[in-house]
Amino acid sequence: MDRKPEGLYDGGVERRVYVALWGIVALLPLAVQGYEYLMGTDAEFEMDKVVKTWLGILPFFVLFWVHDLCLLRLLMRRGRSKWLYVVSTVAAITVMMVVIDMPHRAHRKGREREMREVIVTDVETGEVLRHFTKKREPRPTINMFVITNVVFALFVVCINIAVRLYFRGVSNRRRIARLEAENTSTRLQYLKYQINPHFFMNTLNNIHALIDVDAERARDAVIELSKLMRYVLYEIDKDEVTLRQEVDFLYNYIELMRIRLTDNVKINVTMPADVADIKLPPLLFIPFVENIFKHGVSYREPSVIDVSLSVDGENVTFRSRNSVHAKGGGDSHHGIGLENLRRRLDLLYPRGYVLDIDSEGPVFAVRLTIPVGNNDVKRIYD
Repeated sequence: MDRKPEGLYDGGVERRVYVALWGIVALLPLAVQGYEYLMGTDAEFEMDKVVKTWLGILPFFVLFWVHDLCLLRLLMRRGRSKWLYVVSTVAAITVMMVVIDMPHRAHRKGREREMREVIVTDVETGEVLRHFTKKREPRPTINMFVITNVVFALFVVCINIAVRLYFRGVSNRRRIARLEAENTSTRLQYLKYQINPHFFMNTLNNIHALIDVDAERARDAVIELSKLMRYVLYEIDKDEVTLRQEVDFLYNYIELMRIRLTDNVKINVTMPADVADIKLPPLLFIPFVENIFKHGVSYREPSVIDVSLSVDGENVTFRSRNSVHAKGGGDSHHGIGLENLRRRLDLLYPRGYVLDIDSEGPVFAVRLTIPVGNNDVKRIYD
């Protein structure tokens, strides 16, 4: 998809907060020097001290942006990438500490090569008893300088994580509000347009015509209609339903629409058999099926309808193909429409769904893939 989903996280405000924070950090050395100069502590404004402080801050600045632009994405992903994040962050801090410690290490080695003069004298007479030189004792490798810098690096990383989680939380709360409004609108439109009196009249008339011809099939149609109504009236108020319920709903809808079709229309339906534990939002696929029976059926020309649903790991894929028969005068009240469905998918799966629609040529094809394992829908409702 080329366009940006409506609910996708936008880090523009977060970036501006980071720039402001680092701007304050950069101005602090100037403020301290200016305060000391004005108070008379320093005789002159020492810019070299400011530059030295900036050079000391620079490695932490680089670490922050490397962590923000590259490493933090690993933490926000699902799966085992969190272990990769921990290893990468530790490696980044280690590299930074090596860079910071290089001039100090060179200074320590220089001091260790220096010879220290030792003179031993008699306390009473002041006579020199011994006079020799020796190397300076090396300082411990782990010192307060290293510890302080590591702690500050961890503090920088934690600040980055905290700010990112805050802004993502704000974004998710906005998504939830939009999603609830969209779902309410979707449910109302389905009740008003999808299962409308026109649909009932056609279905009841078809069932009435079947009573004298095939009473058994007419009874089955009544049962399917009651199941369809029960699902639409009661189940769509839930945030999630089972895939089995959605599959049964599609079957019932297709079978009711099949009653009024002739042998000129060939319908092939392939649905998974065991999907009871998979959860997803209701009424995601019916707009496509509804669209098929509106635009893909002709009583004078041969028509082909293929509908399939498959489960692959943590993804569910809906596919449909149907013949295209041009019709004049579109119905503005036909379902929620594909654009409304697209907006709903943007809110439900801002980073996880794929919708391909091919409307070129004599065949209209749709492929919708959504995550159903550890998906965004469950997280934003928790």
